[in-house]
Amino acid sequence: MKHRILPLLLAVICVGSFIYACVDHAADADITDVISNAVDPSVPAAETHQTAKIMLAGDLMCLPGQQTAARVGNGYDFKSSFIYVKNIFAKSDFAIANLETALSESHPLSSQKKLQANGEPNCNGPVAYLEAIKYAGINALAMANNHTLDAGVKGIKETIGHVEDYGFMHTGSFASPDSDRYFIAEINGIKIGFLSYSTISNQAVRKEYEYAFKRYSLNSLVADIAKAKEAGAEYIIAYNHWGTENTHNVNPAQQKIAQEMADAGVDFIAGSHPHCLQRAVYITAGDGRKVFCIYSLGNFVSSMARDINNDTIILEADLKKTASGVSLEAVGYYPAHVFTLKRYNVDGDYPYVIFPASSAYQGGDAWHNPIAIFEAAQRIKAVMGEALPLYGGISGFPKYDSLPGTGPP
Repeated sequence: MKHRILPLLLAVICVGSFIYACVDHAADADITDVISNAVDPSVPAAETHQTAKIMLAGDLMCLPGQQTAARVGNGYDFKSSFIYVKNIFAKSDFAIANLETALSESHPLSSQKKLQANGEPNCNGPVAYLEAIKYAGINALAMANNHTLDAGVKGIKETIGHVEDYGFMHTGSFASPDSDRYFIAEINGIKIGFLSYSTISNQAVRKEYEYAFKRYSLNSLVADIAKAKEAGAEYIIAYNHWGTENTHNVNPAQQKIAQEMADAGVDFIAGSHPHCLQRAVYITAGDGRKVFCIYSLGNFVSSMARDINNDTIILEADLKKTASGVSLEAVGYYPAHVFTLKRYNVDGDYPYVIFPASSAYQGGDAWHNPIAIFEAAQRIKAVMGEALPLYGGISGFPKYDSLPGTGPP
């Protein structure tokens, strides 16, 4: 019996030793892998970041001349205004412009009734205008301006309904007292709060309907910023409808309000209302931030006749988010001018088309007056100044097709 037990014990010991060796070796291998994959604490980790390219444009007017030119049978088609700039907007992650018209089916169109009872212009367009704006590549609309109330509170509600049906984000006019006074767009992981205000209204509104129109006040601005940030906004862009029409000169009230907005926490200010371009500056906020402000983006499209009303830009703002927050990394503009474009060898004209100054965005079309677009770009440069880069160059004259230091094409 003893002779049988001894070999059995030896066998058990051998098997146990083998299992232990295998387990021990595996543990050693795991430890080796962990050590080999460990981050060297002496080497700093690469900083991660997100970026967002935002484009901003000025006043989307829908005046009688535009409506007449866009008439097709029993409907309207405004898309030809945007056939060239859509290729610029396609480079953006998000684009916004100022909708300066009502889109109300219960109120006469501008082409049917040019003036309101108080003598002010009646700005009301067909709903089909939104189809063209969508075609252009614009994602959102600022809607506080002096024409917001042209079709009354009912018209505001109808306009908002149509804007939402087309999928636009929006702020500045509101369907109910409970509506948020901002919207937040999350773009490539960056949460941007958008606000829209107006210092002017052509039409009076009864007190019980004041909620429908965002008139500027410092108190409302501070409250709106706080609520937007509480909802997660990491960067604040605000439109304000202000200033004097048809002049490149910025008035003292604009400067005062811009400083208020910067001090209150706005990070980027875009102005509208003058129907022409006004200069861009950096404002030092009370907390030391440098806040970009363009006092007026001008008309983006209209049927106004003067050059001052037809010179326009698309503003590009490049944002960057790091562990320390969101900042403006670069800002520049694409110059353009609104023409009635006569296309050679093609039936018909393109009325009120926004024509970029750069040949890179002109679609290869022959242009009947290259000097006109060149002169428009020079006027725009004079207003914007040398500190704000011009993107894309200026066509028509080879030495200007690639301007030194003007930014990406």
